[in-house]
Amino acid sequence: MAKIPAKDATILWSDEITNDPEGSSGARMRVTEVLVVDHMQMQPKDAARLDNSRGACDLDWLQGNWRMTPMGLFLEMAAVDGFVSQAVKIDALREFAKIEGEVWPEMLLRDLGIDVEHEG
Repeated sequence: MAKIPAKDATILWSDEITNDPEGSSGARMRVTEVLVVDHMQMQPKDAARLDNSRGACDLDWLQGNWRMTPMGLFLEMAAVDGFVSQAVKIDALREFAKIEGEVWPEMLLRDLGIDVEHEG
């Protein structure tokens, strides 16, 4: 499968309010699903199902703000919201690995012991 150029990538995701697993801070938003698509090939059903987006759909995508980059968005998801499960985090990394020039998702997957040689 061909990689999506970063300038053309739109990252869609959904999140939901869940209880903090440590129980200390009450409820918080957690990422439940992530999908990376070519902006020009995005399907309306995906945009309707996943209620958040960032990427080629934003005028300031890749214009110098670290949060407006693939890695910056993943870091924000992981550090601010978190993922509802390890499986969702792994799926998110696989999605971000679809973006051309982004080597860090595959590196993180390997660090988690996941074989990425046969991904895609």
